[in-house]
This record gives sequence, C-alpha cells and structure tokens, in this order.
Amino acid sequence: MTARVAVILAGLLCTLTACGTREEVVFSDTPSPDGAWTLRLTVAESRMPQGPFHVRAYLYAGDDPARATRLLDTTLANDGVPFTRTNLAVRWTDARAALLCLRATDRPDRGWRIETGDAPRAVAVDKC
Repeated sequence: MTARVAVILAGLLCTLTACGTREEVVFSDTPSPDGAWTLRLTVAESRMPQGPFHVRAYLYAGDDPARATRLLDTTLANDGVPFTRTNLAVRWTDARAALLCLRATDRPDRGWRIETGDAPRAVAVDKC
C-alpha cells in the first residue's frame, strides 16, 4: 500500500511541476548609461489559464548574456492584456543602479532597485 501511495504522490508532483511556467521570453535588454552593464527582463507565461506570469531580472556585464546573474524572480498578475514597457519599466538612475517597476493593472506597483558591482543585488523599494 505504501508503494502505491508513493507512486501516486510522485505522479501528482510531476503534474504540478508540469503546470509551472513556459519558456522564458526576453522582454527587454536595457544597457546602463556607460554600457558596462545590461539589465535583461524576461517573462514566462503560466501554464495554467490566467495564472500569473513570472518576471525575471538578469544582470550581465557588457554584451555577454551567457554570464548573466539572475537577481529577481517574481510573479505579476495576468489580466489578459499583453505587457508593455508601461507594465515592466526599467530606468537606470546612474551607471551602477537601475529602478525596475512592475505594474499590474489592478494591483499596487512594486519596485526593485538593482545594484551592480562585485555582488549585484535587487532590493525591494516602496515606490517606483
């Protein structure tokens, strides 16, 4: 009986994993003012109808996306309207920091300050 339960649980886990997200699609690449860094945003659509999208932010030096570091993986509500640069906005505030704003139609804006350097990081901010 326990082997049967284990098989059922394994099948359930595989099913839930399959309902995760689809392949990431590059939404935008935004170079820093001095060109030393690029902030890449990707979007992965949910496999579930009207499920949330996954928005991911990567930072890489110069023009080498193969060495990108993932700084953020968050969700954004799907209201059926395609995302634009109004919903997913990136603005470099100086050569070593950027502001990322996520705006769902009916939810409050969420923002992150992206910092470059030896240990790049994303820090949540109150306003964007």
